[in-house]
Amino acid sequence: MISSLILIIQVLCLSLWIGGSATIVLIVSPELSKHLSREQAVSIAGKVSRRLGTLMLPVLFLLAATILVQLAGMSGAANLKMRLALIFVFGGLLLVVYNRYLISPRMRRAADDVTFRRLHNRSVTLLVLNLFLGISVVITFIVPVSL
Repeated sequence: MISSLILIIQVLCLSLWIGGSATIVLIVSPELSKHLSREQAVSIAGKVSRRLGTLMLPVLFLLAATILVQLAGMSGAANLKMRLALIFVFGGLLLVVYNRYLISPRMRRAADDVTFRRLHNRSVTLLVLNLFLGISVVITFIVPVSL
């Protein structure tokens, strides 16, 4: 029963993490820059990014907690696999915190286009990296342990 609940929580967390990141990177950002003025795009992208960051913090903490619970009952290669997944989750958490609390506020205060573009590019890069970390966790979970 507990292991089923943990699995459900992990699937939900991974869906939100990967789905949210992919939606921003692949759909929202390109469409905003294509159809809106810079000011409108910045305003909407900033709000979406802040909300995603606010959502991702508890999601990633919950995912990390479920992995830690699983680690308590594992040993050997399975333990190593879960530790790797945990490293990816903590990496994603660090990227979310950096983007949410350092990059986003600086983007809102950016006085010129050059600074804004540099920060925006960094934010998009962090989102793409976060997307790949989420995918890495899924791959880590599905690769069988053979030892």
